[in-house]
Amino acid sequence: MVESDGIADTAIATLLARIPELEWQINKQKTFISRHALPKGLFSQSEHAAPINYVNEIKNNIHLLSKHTNERIRFYLAEKIQQQINVLVGLCSKVPAQSFPRSTSFSIDKISTRGQWLVELEKKIDGLMEQKKALINTLEVQKVQQASMSILLGLQQELGLLEKELTLLQEKLK
Repeated sequence: MVESDGIADTAIATLLARIPELEWQINKQKTFISRHALPKGLFSQSEHAAPINYVNEIKNNIHLLSKHTNERIRFYLAEKIQQQINVLVGLCSKVPAQSFPRSTSFSIDKISTRGQWLVELEKKIDGLMEQKKALINTLEVQKVQQASMSILLGLQQELGLLEKELTLLQEKLK
Protein backbone atom coordinates (compact mmCIF):
# COMPACT_ATOMS: atom_id res chain seq x y z
CA MET A 1 0.00 0.00 0.00
CA VAL A 2 2.89 2.32 0.70
CA GLU A 3 4.05 1.95 -2.89
CA SER A 4 0.63 2.89 -4.32
CA ASP A 5 0.49 5.89 -1.98
CA GLY A 6 3.85 6.98 -3.37
CA ILE A 7 2.52 6.68 -6.90
CA ALA A 8 -0.62 8.60 -5.95
CA ASP A 9 1.48 11.29 -4.27
CA THR A 10 3.59 11.55 -7.43
CA ALA A 11 0.41 11.88 -9.51
CA ILE A 12 -0.87 14.62 -7.21
CA ALA A 13 2.47 16.46 -7.38
CA THR A 14 2.47 16.18 -11.18
CA LEU A 15 -1.08 17.51 -11.40
CA LEU A 16 -0.32 20.36 -9.02
CA ALA A 17 2.74 21.25 -11.08
CA ARG A 18 0.51 21.71 -14.13
CA ILE A 19 -1.82 24.20 -12.40
CA PRO A 20 0.43 27.26 -13.03
CA GLU A 21 0.68 26.32 -16.71
CA LEU A 22 -3.09 26.05 -16.86
CA GLU A 23 -3.49 29.38 -15.07
CA TRP A 24 -1.18 31.01 -17.63
CA GLN A 25 -3.31 29.64 -20.46
CA ILE A 26 -6.56 30.62 -18.71
CA ASN A 27 -5.30 34.15 -17.95
CA LYS A 28 -4.93 34.70 -21.68
CA GLN A 29 -8.60 33.84 -22.10
CA LYS A 30 -10.74 36.96 -21.78
CA THR A 31 -13.99 35.26 -22.72
CA PHE A 32 -16.03 32.43 -21.31
CA ILE A 33 -15.41 28.89 -22.41
CA SER A 34 -18.54 27.44 -23.94
CA ARG A 35 -19.71 24.21 -22.39
CA HIS A 36 -20.25 22.92 -25.93
CA ALA A 37 -16.50 23.09 -26.56
CA LEU A 38 -15.85 20.70 -23.67
CA PRO A 39 -16.38 16.94 -23.64
CA LYS A 40 -19.69 16.05 -22.03
CA GLY A 41 -19.43 15.31 -18.30
CA LEU A 42 -15.84 16.47 -17.94
CA PHE A 43 -16.74 19.50 -15.83
CA SER A 44 -19.68 20.28 -13.57
CA GLN A 45 -19.71 24.03 -14.31
CA SER A 46 -22.70 25.92 -15.67
CA GLU A 47 -23.32 26.73 -19.35
CA HIS A 48 -20.85 29.62 -19.77
CA ALA A 49 -18.54 29.53 -16.77
CA ALA A 50 -15.62 31.88 -16.37
CA PRO A 51 -12.37 30.06 -17.19
CA ILE A 52 -11.06 30.46 -13.64
CA ASN A 53 -14.05 28.43 -12.38
CA TYR A 54 -12.73 25.44 -14.31
CA VAL A 55 -9.32 25.86 -12.66
CA ASN A 56 -10.99 26.00 -9.25
CA GLU A 57 -12.91 22.82 -10.03
CA ILE A 58 -9.64 21.10 -10.95
CA LYS A 59 -8.05 22.28 -7.69
CA ASN A 60 -11.03 20.89 -5.77
CA ASN A 61 -10.70 17.59 -7.62
CA ILE A 62 -7.02 17.39 -6.70
CA HIS A 63 -7.99 18.00 -3.08
CA LEU A 64 -10.55 15.16 -3.33
CA LEU A 65 -7.90 12.95 -4.89
CA SER A 66 -5.62 13.49 -1.92
CA LYS A 67 -8.41 12.49 0.50
CA HIS A 68 -9.36 9.15 -1.10
CA THR A 69 -7.76 5.93 0.06
CA ASN A 70 -9.28 3.62 -2.55
CA GLU A 71 -6.65 3.04 -5.22
CA ARG A 72 -9.18 2.64 -8.05
CA ILE A 73 -10.92 5.91 -7.19
CA ARG A 74 -7.59 7.70 -6.95
CA PHE A 75 -6.54 6.39 -10.34
CA TYR A 76 -9.87 7.40 -11.91
CA LEU A 77 -9.74 10.90 -10.39
CA ALA A 78 -6.11 11.41 -11.45
CA GLU A 79 -6.97 10.41 -15.03
CA LYS A 80 -10.01 12.71 -15.06
CA ILE A 81 -8.01 15.66 -13.69
CA GLN A 82 -5.26 15.07 -16.24
CA GLN A 83 -7.89 15.06 -18.99
CA GLN A 84 -9.46 18.27 -17.63
CA ILE A 85 -6.11 20.04 -17.66
CA ASN A 86 -5.21 18.78 -21.14
CA VAL A 87 -8.57 19.84 -22.60
CA LEU A 88 -8.42 23.33 -21.11
CA VAL A 89 -4.80 23.92 -22.13
CA GLY A 90 -5.65 22.65 -25.61
CA LEU A 91 -8.69 24.91 -25.92
CA CYS A 92 -6.84 27.98 -24.70
CA SER A 93 -3.81 27.38 -26.90
CA LYS A 94 -5.94 26.92 -30.03
CA VAL A 95 -7.45 30.41 -29.76
CA PRO A 96 -5.26 32.81 -31.77
CA ALA A 97 -3.26 35.23 -29.64
CA GLN A 98 -4.55 38.18 -31.66
CA SER A 99 -8.12 37.56 -30.53
CA PHE A 100 -7.33 38.13 -26.87
CA PRO A 101 -4.30 40.37 -26.48
CA ARG A 102 -3.12 40.24 -22.94
CA SER A 103 -3.15 43.65 -21.42
CA THR A 104 -0.22 44.51 -19.28
CA SER A 105 -1.90 47.43 -17.66
CA PHE A 106 0.04 48.97 -14.86
CA SER A 107 -2.59 51.51 -13.90
CA ILE A 108 -3.89 51.66 -10.40
CA ASP A 109 -7.48 50.47 -10.47
CA LYS A 110 -8.34 51.62 -6.99
CA ILE A 111 -7.03 54.26 -4.72
CA SER A 112 -4.09 52.65 -2.99
CA THR A 113 -0.72 53.51 -1.65
CA ARG A 114 2.44 52.99 -3.61
CA GLY A 115 3.38 50.28 -1.14
CA GLN A 116 0.18 48.35 -1.84
CA TRP A 117 0.76 48.72 -5.56
CA LEU A 118 4.32 47.41 -5.22
CA VAL A 119 3.11 44.42 -3.18
CA GLU A 120 0.55 43.59 -5.89
CA LEU A 121 3.20 43.93 -8.58
CA GLU A 122 5.52 41.59 -6.67
CA LYS A 123 2.67 39.05 -6.32
CA LYS A 124 2.11 39.16 -10.08
CA ILE A 125 5.83 38.63 -10.68
CA ASP A 126 5.90 35.68 -8.26
CA GLY A 127 2.87 34.17 -9.97
CA LEU A 128 4.47 34.53 -13.39
CA MET A 129 7.66 32.92 -12.09
CA GLU A 130 5.63 29.89 -10.94
CA GLN A 131 3.89 29.76 -14.30
CA LYS A 132 7.26 29.96 -16.05
CA LYS A 133 8.58 27.01 -14.03
CA ALA A 134 5.47 25.00 -14.91
CA LEU A 135 5.82 25.79 -18.62
CA ILE A 136 9.50 24.84 -18.57
CA ASN A 137 8.65 21.57 -16.82
CA THR A 138 5.93 20.82 -19.35
CA LEU A 139 8.30 21.59 -22.20
CA GLU A 140 10.93 19.25 -20.76
CA VAL A 141 8.37 16.46 -20.30
CA GLN A 142 7.16 16.91 -23.86
CA LYS A 143 10.77 16.74 -25.13
CA VAL A 144 11.35 13.50 -23.21
CA GLN A 145 8.09 12.06 -24.56
CA GLN A 146 9.19 13.15 -28.05
CA ALA A 147 6.10 15.23 -28.69
CA SER A 148 5.41 16.67 -32.11
CA MET A 149 7.30 19.75 -33.21
CA SER A 150 4.12 21.83 -33.25
CA ILE A 151 3.52 21.11 -29.55
CA LEU A 152 7.10 22.00 -28.68
CA LEU A 153 7.00 25.19 -30.72
CA GLY A 154 3.67 26.15 -29.16
CA LEU A 155 5.09 25.69 -25.68
CA GLN A 156 8.18 27.71 -26.60
CA GLN A 157 5.95 30.47 -27.95
CA GLU A 158 3.94 30.51 -24.71
CA LEU A 159 7.17 30.62 -22.73
CA GLY A 160 8.35 33.57 -24.82
CA LEU A 161 5.10 35.46 -24.20
CA LEU A 162 5.32 34.76 -20.50
CA GLU A 163 8.95 35.91 -20.33
CA LYS A 164 8.03 39.09 -22.18
CA GLU A 165 5.30 39.90 -19.68
CA LEU A 166 7.57 38.97 -16.77
CA THR A 167 10.28 41.31 -18.10
CA LEU A 168 7.78 44.16 -18.44
CA LEU A 169 6.61 43.69 -14.87
CA GLN A 170 10.16 43.46 -13.54
CA GLU A 171 11.10 46.66 -15.37
CA LYS A 172 8.03 48.38 -13.97
CA LEU A 173 9.03 47.25 -10.47
CA LYS A 174 12.49 48.81 -10.88
